[in-house]
Amino acid sequence: MTDHTHLPEDRCPACLHKLSCATAALLEGIAPSPGDLTLCLYCGAFLAFTDELRHRKADPAELDELDGFTRREFERARRQIMARHPDPKAWRTN
Repeated sequence: MTDHTHLPEDRCPACLHKLSCATAALLEGIAPSPGDLTLCLYCGAFLAFTDELRHRKADPAELDELDGFTRREFERARRQIMARHPDPKAWRTN
């Protein structure tokens, strides 16, 4: 079973899908912190956590700072998300 952290309800700034929890991809039991990077599991957008643990689009400079392994893992996960949800607008909830 994968641990997840409940977050204040928010929406992905890219696809507007409701987001209310986070799961650490590589380390179980790790809660997100402000500035951490994540992916929207509905559209694959690169996101970052704000000080209030809400989601904002990740700045390209933040992605450039990732080490090679982490960047490859983000890209791999993003490809899997995009393959499952090729049209993120179909998953939009209002």
